[in-house]
Amino acid sequence: MALLAAGCGSSNNTPPTVVPTPTAAPSSTPTATPVRTASPTPTAACASPSASPTATVSAIDFSPQNPVINNPVLPGGTASPAVITVTLTPYDDSGNPIAPDNQHPLYVNVFGAPDGALAQTSWTLTSGTSFQIAYTGQYMPDDLLLEAWMAIPGGGSPTAGEYSIGTTLIVRHNRQSPPGCSYQSASYSVGTNCTPGTLPGDCSNLTASNGIRVQAGIGASPSVFHGYTVDTGSLGVLVPQSDVPPATMTPGETQVVGPAGPGVKYYDSNGGATYHGQYWLAPVSFVLSDGKTVTTHPIKILVVPDTNPLHYLGIGFDRNSTEVGDYFDSPADNAFLNVNDLAHGSDLSQGYAITPTAITLGVTSSQGFETTPLTPNQCVPGDYAGAAGCFSFPTQSASFCGTMLMDTGIGDMYLNLHPGLRPPGLNQCDSGGNCVVPDNTPVQINSGQSMVMPPMCYRFNVGAPNPAPITPEPATVHWATSSDPTMEFVNTGRHPLAWFTYLYDASCGQIGFKPNSSYVATCD
Repeated sequence: MALLAAGCGSSNNTPPTVVPTPTAAPSSTPTATPVRTASPTPTAACASPSASPTATVSAIDFSPQNPVINNPVLPGGTASPAVITVTLTPYDDSGNPIAPDNQHPLYVNVFGAPDGALAQTSWTLTSGTSFQIAYTGQYMPDDLLLEAWMAIPGGGSPTAGEYSIGTTLIVRHNRQSPPGCSYQSASYSVGTNCTPGTLPGDCSNLTASNGIRVQAGIGASPSVFHGYTVDTGSLGVLVPQSDVPPATMTPGETQVVGPAGPGVKYYDSNGGATYHGQYWLAPVSFVLSDGKTVTTHPIKILVVPDTNPLHYLGIGFDRNSTEVGDYFDSPADNAFLNVNDLAHGSDLSQGYAITPTAITLGVTSSQGFETTPLTPNQCVPGDYAGAAGCFSFPTQSASFCGTMLMDTGIGDMYLNLHPGLRPPGLNQCDSGGNCVVPDNTPVQINSGQSMVMPPMCYRFNVGAPNPAPITPEPATVHWATSSDPTMEFVNTGRHPLAWFTYLYDASCGQIGFKPNSSYVATCD
């Protein structure tokens, strides 16, 4: 459910925290899910340090926007201790700067730090808006989540915000890169809406309109869980108002704070699907494959009215800023990268592996995956630019390499190529100018920068059924058009998961694909 392209192109062994599944039965009530087509125009290079705009209504800004820690690269290493000063600017529900006092403290928390890495991880400011982060020089496997919030003096307003909130990332200056990455030991298996024991290529969620779903709830101990669509092609948790527990004034890992400022999430669909709501801070809980739960740090979520509900879980990279008013920021607002446990999430290497049958949170190894390195995103510190990929038409001897989005949010495929470069006979358009690749056309998809020995490769005929019980190929391959004639891009949709497990390794900056032995892709 993502845009065609986004961004600027550009070991602790503490046991994990799990709690019994709440006695209230998880709800599987279907949620209306936008059926999205791809945006024809990729986002241009950024002109500022962040691809997301800055909110000033019931929001908190940070200076520096992304504090940087000069950390050791490898486990066991040490760096020089350092003190970083951060200044906050809270705004009220009219966008005016406000200051904390004894009745309205400004609360600050850092999440994800290993024990001993920071001298202090929480602050309560009753005067002034600056605080200091004292770093001890200890190894940190991942970037840290920094958040702040305060109640707006006078109470604010229900529609423009009763609280001022903000999230950002404390970024490590030194990062591991493949090959030779080291990983933490913890991971969590989250069940999906595919019947256990089903072969990945036979899961009906590959072709269902709601796609791959997990059971999730808002808060550290939700009483009811709902099915959330998992979308690697967008960013941010969207949830109906009735699912959100009341706000709590207790700072810490279980806090629920809101409503804050207004926000917008836009998904390209048949005419466009736009969701308006308000931001909150809240943990998100997931039902694991064994029936227990795991919870994230409090992150920014967008709460939408019950009259236009959506249960959606955008967990992609390079997905910032879909529309004016979209203040989700990657990876600070990515639920799958902010898992909490007894080690504060520091025993996980951030990332995930997705199959139609289960999703693993936390990367313990990239063994068995054919990987493609990612380039750091020049617009969004801590994030990565889009992955390299190619598409080709074997019978036409035509191939095109650029970028690729493995998008679990859609069931079709989109190829971005200037009309003048499309092979003869493969540009079938209707009277409205909507163009597709004709049925029975062989199409080949590769990850990486070359058609030669790619990390991932599969081939299919457009519109041709597969002999398996479920047809995993996209029903339609659409042409999308960029004003840039050199922009070559493929949005695969979710169908590669019929043949491959998909890995996003945020700790080391790579994606990977592992072939499914029971359902083998064909590729020359």
